[in-house]
Amino acid sequence: MQAIEIRAEWNSDKAAWIATSGLFDQFEIEAATIDELIDCLRVRITKVIGLEQISRAPASHRTFILTKIWPVSSQVSLI
Repeated sequence: MQAIEIRAEWNSDKAAWIATSGLFDQFEIEAATIDELIDCLRVRITKVIGLEQISRAPASHRTFILTKIWPVSSQVSLI
């Protein structure tokens, strides 16, 4: 499983974090807080990739890279 890179940007007009990724077609998720956004991302990625495939990957590959636009990056566990 390759690294999943996701960009999260604060949209002051919508008062929400918006996440996008080139990995998925038409991939965009909105959430009021960064914690909500991370929860939504875990669910969406798990549905697209599949829990079985994620579970088989080495522990070091069970993460996604979330770049928050300041930019600050975080590595977040999928499971």
